[in-house]
Amino acid sequence: MLIVAYDFSNDKTRASFSKYLKKFGEKIQYSVYGIKNSPRVLNNILSVIEHKYKKKFKKMKSAKLPLFRRFLKN
Repeated sequence: MLIVAYDFSNDKTRASFSKYLKKFGEKIQYSVYGIKNSPRVLNNILSVIEHKYKKKFKKMKSAKLPLFRRFLKN
């Protein structure tokens, strides 16, 4: 399971990201999604997040993405 929490100041980016996550997971709380799926699908989701949204995250939050990848491989 992957838990994704986010906070974008831009409304359009926040709506786009939420819409993307809604395809795969369940909204737990405002701006927090839980995604249960296979490691392959979770890695695909992380790839999209890294390539499409990473530059819009603050550095501290985006730095955690590689940690999730290592966890999924184990």
